[in-house]
Parts: sequence; structure tokens; C-alpha cells
Amino acid sequence: MKKRVIATIFLALILFQGGAFSQWTHSFDCNKPLNKVFTLDLNHAYAVGPNGVFFRTSNGGFSWEQVQTNCTKELYDVQFIDQITGFICGASGTLLKSIDGGATWNSCTTNTTLHLKSLCFINSNTGWISGSSSSDIFQLSADSGIVLKTTDGGTSIFPLLTGNYGIQKVVTFNPDTCLAICNGFSSGSFIIRTYNAGTTWQTIHVASCNSLTSCAAFPSGLAYASCNNSFFYKTTNYGNTWDSTLLSGGQVPLDISFPAPLIGYTAGFDPMAGQGSVYNTADGGESWTLQLFDHYFCSVSFCNDTIGFVITGDGTIFKKGLIDGIKPGSKTNLISVTIYPNPVTTCLYIKINNSSIHQPCFPYVIEVYSDNGYKIMERIVNEQNIEMTDLQFLTPGQYNIVIKDNCKKLYSGKFIKLD
Repeated sequence: MKKRVIATIFLALILFQGGAFSQWTHSFDCNKPLNKVFTLDLNHAYAVGPNGVFFRTSNGGFSWEQVQTNCTKELYDVQFIDQITGFICGASGTLLKSIDGGATWNSCTTNTTLHLKSLCFINSNTGWISGSSSSDIFQLSADSGIVLKTTDGGTSIFPLLTGNYGIQKVVTFNPDTCLAICNGFSSGSFIIRTYNAGTTWQTIHVASCNSLTSCAAFPSGLAYASCNNSFFYKTTNYGNTWDSTLLSGGQVPLDISFPAPLIGYTAGFDPMAGQGSVYNTADGGESWTLQLFDHYFCSVSFCNDTIGFVITGDGTIFKKGLIDGIKPGSKTNLISVTIYPNPVTTCLYIKINNSSIHQPCFPYVIEVYSDNGYKIMERIVNEQNIEMTDLQFLTPGQYNIVIKDNCKKLYSGKFIKLD
């Protein structure tokens, strides 16, 4: 038995030095419990936890700072639309909004005392917030749940759906078509769908587990959902039919992140081995590769195929990809990029603000990629206020946009093209 343990440790060291583990870096120990992480871009990421805890990094994980939210509730989810606007949801109907990058937070009125567990904003105005009566991670004891919606950035919030089950998470294929994963004390676990932006919902799949834990969706109709019994569900037709596979190693994923249709990550634990695990797939869930182990991983978030963060319940943060943001002590690069409107129909406006002492590194290169990674548009410009006026030729859906100068990448994000 001793030889077997030594051999296992030796193999793990080999993997750590030369395999998947070598791509991960220990970023930070905040010494406070955490629930959720959100990666916005190369430099910006955010994490929340109990007692109003909120951490952020603006230099790619070189350093993290705790910012006061003036809230003492348990915070369950965080999402930033851009480097300026962000939302946090939490216990007892808590919804917070920031319009200064997370420096200050203001409370939004939700008119509910249920625990708001998940955020799904498609732009700074429109978003869905979901939750339940249960505060436990799997919502097994939920006897009521809710889906809220705002179309004006949280100024007014109205209920779309209530039921005798918890709503674990809402995701969108497009502004009208959404999925929600649901768990209830007596109703089991199932997936519901709306085709009319949340006005009506119907059950489309009953899961063979007692808790669905997370989900992700793409405009093409592709979606994934994870379970607490190690099953992983996949649909390619907006949820009409679902296939299931058993995850590698008996892992129980608490969170999933799919930055691209075929590339995804899970964060959770392996109850048989008694340790946490992070797995990666490059083929849409057909096979999985162990990335990290030992810690109790509770959340994972990637902004693209290679850059993302994962957190543990006790407050340890890991990053995949080199920590190649702004190095501590270097001169702050005061460049921000704003794109609007989002969603867009014909014209996308891009504003590049350079308030540093350095001159812009012209030209700027703007690249637009389809959601499956194909470059479909490139512009080279020598100005900081840019109008992309021919987006009417793009088919409706979600697109990735990358903005660079001749020195570095300035911005990486997504926008939705409407009819």
C-alpha cells in the first residue's frame, strides 16, 4: 500500500511539472470562504462569498483586493458586463449593482426574501436573477423558487416565474429563448424553457438526479447541464432532446464554465477519493482530463479558451494561463475600452479611452470571431472612436470581439447580434 501511495504522488508530480497542472498557477489566498468567481477578461476577475465578501483583481491575478460591499448577507454569484458595470446576488433577496468597476455597491429592490443564487445578464440593462427558499448548495430542501427579470439595469425588477422548487440557474440561447435548471424537495430535478423571454415556461427534461448544479448555453442551440450524481447532460437543439454521459472519476461538479462550444471546465469534488477536482474537456464532454485536485473546488469561470480562475470554498484562488496581466509596481496602463450597444442590430460603436501618459500604439486591430472560434471580420484603424457599420450582414447570434494595438491586447469580450 505504501508503494502504491508513493507511486501516485510521483505520478502527480510528473503531471504537475509537465502536463495539465503546469498551466495552473496559485494566484491568491484570501483566507475567507468563497462561493463564486467570474472572469471578465485577461486582467479582470471577481469573487464573492459569505458576510458580504467581495474580491477583485485588475492585473490578471497578480494581486487581489477586498472591497467593502456594505452588505453582511451571503453572496452567491457575481457578474460584470464590462469593466464598469457589475451585479452581485445573495441571501434574502439581495441584489447589488456597481457602476464604477466594483469600487462601490448599491442595493437594488427585489421585493423577495428568497435566496438569489444566480445571475444571467446579457447586457447592462437586461438580466435574469434566480433563486429559492433553500440556502444549501444543492437546494434539495427548496419548497419555493423564483426567476426575476430586469430590463433597465436593476432599477425595476419583476417576477417572471414562481414555483414550489428552487431555480438553480438561468442561461440564454438568445434574448427570448432561455433554460433554467430546477431542484425541489418533492419535485426532483428538471429543466424548463421559455421561448418568449420568460413570460411562459415549460418542462422539457426530467433529470435522473436529485440536484442539477450548473449549466451553460450557446446561441446555436447547444447547452450543457451538470448533476450531483456525476451525470452530464448535453443538448444540441435548444433542449428538445438531451444526451447524458458519466463524468470521469466520479466527480460531482458544483460549477461548469464553457468558454467555447467544445471546451469546458468543471469544479467540484470526488466523493470516492475524498478530494476536490477540476476537469477539462476539449470535445464537448465526451472525454475529460484532470486539471487540479485535492482542494474543495466550488466555482470556475473562463473568459476564453485558455484564461480562467477557479476557487475553493476556503478562499484559495487558482488561475489557468500565465499571470500576464499588469505586473505589480509597473506604471498603470489607463486604457479602457467600451463597446455599445449590446445587443446590436447594425452598428457597433467602440470607444478606446487612453488616459495614460503614453501615446496610443496605433494602429488598432479589431477582430470578430464566431462563437466556434472562426475569424469572420478584421478592421485596422487609426482612431479611438470607431463605428463598425456593416454588422447587418452577420447572422443573429453571439460573437467574440478582440481589440489590440501594436503593443498588446486591450479588450476581449462578447456581443449579441440581433435581427
